Amino acid sequence: MAGLGVLALSGSAQVVLPEAAPGPFAPVAARIAGPELPAKPLETKPPSIKDCRNSSAVLKALQVKLTDKQEQALETQRFLLLPIHGQSPRLRPTD
Repeated sequence: MAGLGVLALSGSAQVVLPEAAPGPFAPVAARIAGPELPAKPLETKPPSIKDCRNSSAVLKALQVKLTDKQEQALETQRFLLLPIHGQSPRLRPTD
């Protein structure tokens, strides 16, 4: 079995590596100056899920009907985990 400083090659050959002390690390770079936030944000308020063009098409293609609680979670968190059991056949894992 290879130990510290020993490199085992294919077969039974072993090569002993020379001892090496770690050198000093580089200093931490200075903080880059700049604004904390963009001067002009792209959007003042993110669009709602209802405003997205393909949200209903995606849900229809997946054959998923969201509950009110799931719609609210999707709106606030921007992602949603769907259980695969008891849902659409499109979400079930393949055998």
